[in-house]
Formats: sequence, structure tokens, C-alpha cells
Amino acid sequence: MADLRTAVLDALEDNRPLMDEFEAICDFGGRFSGTESEKRAVAHLKNRMAAISGADAHVFPTEYDGWRRETQTLTRLTPSVLDLECTSLVWSPSTPAGGLEAEVVDLGRGELSAFAERADELRGRIPLVRHEYMFTESTLHRRYKYDAAREAGAVAFLIANYLPGVGLLSGSSGRNRPSDIPACAISAESAAALTETSNGYPRVRLTVQTVSSGDTAESLFVELPGELDEWIVLSAHIDGHPFGESA
Repeated sequence: MADLRTAVLDALEDNRPLMDEFEAICDFGGRFSGTESEKRAVAHLKNRMAAISGADAHVFPTEYDGWRRETQTLTRLTPSVLDLECTSLVWSPSTPAGGLEAEVVDLGRGELSAFAERADELRGRIPLVRHEYMFTESTLHRRYKYDAAREAGAVAFLIANYLPGVGLLSGSSGRNRPSDIPACAISAESAAALTETSNGYPRVRLTVQTVSSGDTAESLFVELPGELDEWIVLSAHIDGHPFGESA
């Protein structure tokens, strides 16, 4: 793996102009849809596309069902009171204003078979699962785990970073459906504080406040004439998540 990493980094350094473009986009920050960092990145890309192509980018306003975080808190109530770090997953609905209280059941990785086998145990509780490295054939995406939690009658959903010492992660949960349940990401350390004890499952209070409303984003297009009677389409999304500088 180290040799592959070195080879990839060496190849990127051989393409320094491309890496300069990548790093310039990253420098705007997470670029979550609707945020100022996304707007600044779009303005930058308009200028870069014009400079590279010699033609202005076509701008198409695109309406979408926007979403944004307001506040979120997670407090362990038993076996002792402890505030835990968390962030709501994208598209998480809000909890009631005072939050919700429930016991947490740690399902480890979050195998779908575990949700099915322990459905009676999960009803009215909050399953805790682990995030996974996304780009392997065996990856079980968080959306499958989230949907399994909904179907099992869980009242909320927690997913923990599987890497200690690196804090929170970001990602999406449902898609603004009436049956969606509040969902939050937590750190590996927070997950360790939610293990079952001899006194039973830990109990938590979770509060999530989010806003879902319509918004408009700008889609950018530039056309470069070629030599063949064919179209080659290259596309990418400008927006990203907080906690990182992906592009």
C-alpha cells in the first residue's frame, strides 16, 4: 500500500499544473451547497474555465431542495452524564425541540443481518454503527445501514468514525422522506463512551435542528470544439462536505 501511495503522489507531482488547480479549489474549504465557500469556488471556476477555454462558461441556475445544519448535541445520560461530539448527517430531520431520549445499541460494523436479527431489540432505540472506507468492493455504505435502522423501528441513527484521533466525519442519510429519522456522525472516542455495561445499554439525549428549504445553485458549462462528430463529456460536482477539502 505504501508503494502504491508513493507512486500516486509521484504521478501527481509530475502533473503540477493539475495539482495547482486542485489545491486552489480545496483552499475554498468544504463548499457545502449553499455556503459562501461553494459560491466563491463557483466564481473562481467561472474565471478559470474562461481562461483555459477562451470562452465564457454558460451558467444555468439549478433549483434544488436545499438543506442546512442548525444545531446538534449528544449527551450520554447513563451510566454517567457526558457530552459527546457529534454532527448531523446531511438530510437528517430535526428531533423534537427538546430532543429525544433513547438507549444506544452498538451493532459494530452494522451488518444488515444484525439489523434483521435484532429488530425487536432496536425498536425504539438508537443503533450505533461504524463508517467504512468507501472505495472497496466489500464496502457497506451508510445509506444501507441507515435504511435498515429505519425499517427496524429505530428512533435515530448514529455512525462513528472507525479511525481514532481524527474526529467527526460527514455524509448523508435519507433524502427528505417522511419516514426519515434523525441521524448523526460521532467520533471513534464518542463511540467508545457508548458501550454497553453490566447495567445495560447507555441512554442518551439527542437534539438535532435542521432546515430544509428550496435553493438555487449555478451549474457551469463550457464547450470546446473538437475534430470529430462526437461529444466527450467531462463532469464533476463543485460542492463538498465540511471537515475536509476534497475536490
